[in-house]
Amino acid sequence: MHNFKEKIKKFLLLIVLILLQGILVESYVWRSPNNDDQAFWRENAERYLSKILKSQDIKGVDKAKNVILFIGDGMSFATIAAGRVLKGQMEKRSGEEAELVFESFPHIGMAKTYNTDKQVPDSAGTATALFTGVKTIIGAIGLNPASDESTANDRMKGIIDWAQAMKKRTGIVTTTRITHATPAATYAYAAKRNYECDTNVPEFMRSYYKDIARQLVEDYPGKGMNVIFGGGRDFLGASKKQESKFKFSGTAEISCNRNDSQNLVEKYFQQFDNKTNVKYVTTSGEMIALNIDDIDHVLGLFSNNQMDYESVRDKGSDGQPSLTEMTKTAIKILDNKKNKNGFLLMVEGGRIDQAHHQNYARLAIEEMVEFERAIQEAVDMTSDDTLIIVTADHAHSMVFNGYPTRGSDIFGMGNKPDAEPYETLVYSTGPGYYMHVSNDTNRFINITQFSDSQRAAPTYMHSSLIPMPDGTHSGEDVGVFAIGPGSRLIQGVFEQNYIPYVISFASCVGPVSHKNPLCVDNESKSNLAADTNQNLSFLLTLNCICILFRQFVS
Repeated sequence: MHNFKEKIKKFLLLIVLILLQGILVESYVWRSPNNDDQAFWRENAERYLSKILKSQDIKGVDKAKNVILFIGDGMSFATIAAGRVLKGQMEKRSGEEAELVFESFPHIGMAKTYNTDKQVPDSAGTATALFTGVKTIIGAIGLNPASDESTANDRMKGIIDWAQAMKKRTGIVTTTRITHATPAATYAYAAKRNYECDTNVPEFMRSYYKDIARQLVEDYPGKGMNVIFGGGRDFLGASKKQESKFKFSGTAEISCNRNDSQNLVEKYFQQFDNKTNVKYVTTSGEMIALNIDDIDHVLGLFSNNQMDYESVRDKGSDGQPSLTEMTKTAIKILDNKKNKNGFLLMVEGGRIDQAHHQNYARLAIEEMVEFERAIQEAVDMTSDDTLIIVTADHAHSMVFNGYPTRGSDIFGMGNKPDAEPYETLVYSTGPGYYMHVSNDTNRFINITQFSDSQRAAPTYMHSSLIPMPDGTHSGEDVGVFAIGPGSRLIQGVFEQNYIPYVISFASCVGPVSHKNPLCVDNESKSNLAADTNQNLSFLLTLNCICILFRQFVS
């Protein structure tokens, strides 16, 4: 009897210790006011998935062998509408009646894009949500929102990891540098998105984070990708002599030169044995000349910094390929004779956003039209075993104004008789303010004082209400358009981090593949592929329960 009482005392004491431990852990780990840590967002996405499955009485969806996720960076609904008009006008029509290829996709939803700490997000936090299934703080890449920035956490795994774990071929294509926020979130983690090369990482943080370029070539899943196309040779220590026809402004144009003297392109090749067919290309001509069927891995870096805008790029063989050409080549390589288990490809139209930031409305909408061409190419090249999702990471603060006459130049002027002439496309924030406001009177200059040739120049900035060096993003929801196996899971208004859970369910990879009955053969493998990160309090509590059990039975 005495021994039993002692065991009860021990039991109660350990319960108290467990509770105290939980309180201490909760006070140590930073929490947002909404308690929205990694576990919260994963549960949120799973709940919405269960809701959709239940509402449609879906027992399973046709398995998607391949997945292509298109991200139009900064592609707001106003951008889509203006892009539709421009496409029609380029085809010598009025324009308004045109249709973008993804607008005919059978399933459409809307995604909420805010970060855990900001109403209006940035690309790092939104890309993390799109690829890992977890929303995070502004400026952070691949990090749990409950983490302190100086905590050396493992990166949260995402769609590229999940696909590689199932032996799918993987790739990323972007018109930005390959280390920029959106592509970086597919393979890296960093407290700050600008940790792109070693000189951008503060010395006191270097024990916690490698720079993003090193993570790409040294660590999985970056070094395991079969296709990497984009810009950013400077950031990998592989610069080439390059002359651009135009010089554009904005923080996105600032480059970075490595201080560690590493050439990471050379380091990239060192990881492969002689039996692996690996290629490095730097021009459009070199990319086109690739022997598609024999390639295991290809790294294509087509510029020292960001790639050139579509309308001003060198279209010769020594120049840079278009987004459409890169997308076409990437699909061919991923779907070559070595493709047995399918592929996952992320394609970003990244310069839409960067043009918007500088109020380059013409460039932004032209990039939007090129982005649509790349989507059309993917639709034409793939079959009904491919899930294609088109979305944006966030919106932009460009406004599509009234009341221009039907068929008016989309880059022209509105038509309200009792008002001074104004542009159809204007911005709420950005550097366009300085181009359109008189230094003498501090009043807007009549738009008709600019000649047609001035307004058609790539560096012409549309007017802005509030002066800023870089225009801001916008906080409204973005469109999500889907076609192919699993596309019917895209419906309603949902949190952005739901999208990778659709990919997981439909393509039998990652954390919720086991919920799809058609993935049953892959369930055990898929569970291994899922992100197994658990919050600290759960693991410590489980450990204490084990100790408690041993004490009680002894």
